[in-house]
Amino acid sequence: MMSETITATLPIDQITEHDRRNALAWPAEVTEQHFGWLFRYNHGVTRRANSVLPLRAEGNLSLDVRVLSATHFYRKHNLPCCFTITAASAPSGLDAALEDRGFTAEGSSEVRTADLAAVAGISGSEADVSLASKDTEQWRTAYLEGEDHAKRNRYIEIMRRISVARRFAVAMKDGQPVAAGVGVLQNGWLTIQGMQTVPDHRRAGHAAAILRGLADWARGAGATKAILQVESDNEPASRLYERAGFVPAYGYHYRVAPS
Repeated sequence: MMSETITATLPIDQITEHDRRNALAWPAEVTEQHFGWLFRYNHGVTRRANSVLPLRAEGNLSLDVRVLSATHFYRKHNLPCCFTITAASAPSGLDAALEDRGFTAEGSSEVRTADLAAVAGISGSEADVSLASKDTEQWRTAYLEGEDHAKRNRYIEIMRRISVARRFAVAMKDGQPVAAGVGVLQNGWLTIQGMQTVPDHRRAGHAAAILRGLADWARGAGATKAILQVESDNEPASRLYERAGFVPAYGYHYRVAPS
């Protein structure tokens, strides 16, 4: 078997910094540090919040010991051991080593970045976009519409744990909430996540209006860059983000332990 290709256009240290930023923007209920790796658990909801983030390989532990510690952590929570893998994952060669241990590659995705000025200039609907520091009833209506409510409520719990500046954005059309998104502000960067459009109102430019509203807020707070994550096979989202000026920065995937 060949290892999954990991793309990157950034230096390793910048990828590591973005990985830290993304972890803070999507905080798991439980996060434990283990010699440079972060073990994250969130009731099995989203792989990002239920995976090891191997930022650094600190100490003199062997890889076998590190992987065994991670396996024990997830076994305790009744989940398969899972790793988030980027070009910066430490130690070097981790992806191939996990593959050799039977871990399968899943969930190929990209991290993309953009200048906020470009995001703010995207054309979209004329829906009224309002922002709040907490999730509102209108925001929850748009975010939960047509989805698995139990799972989405777990997502909301994650976003309520965000400890840095955040905004819940909702687009309103004819008095009805039609789209939602979340922006997180850290050190001049806007992280965009939680993008959702009510099914009956898709392809009407409302998601673009959300992007524009979040970008305007972040620029007003002094930010200049935006970052987001998108699954590689999500073509509609990819087209929207390309239109907003987002370009690939680096790829990532998950390595999941054999059952």
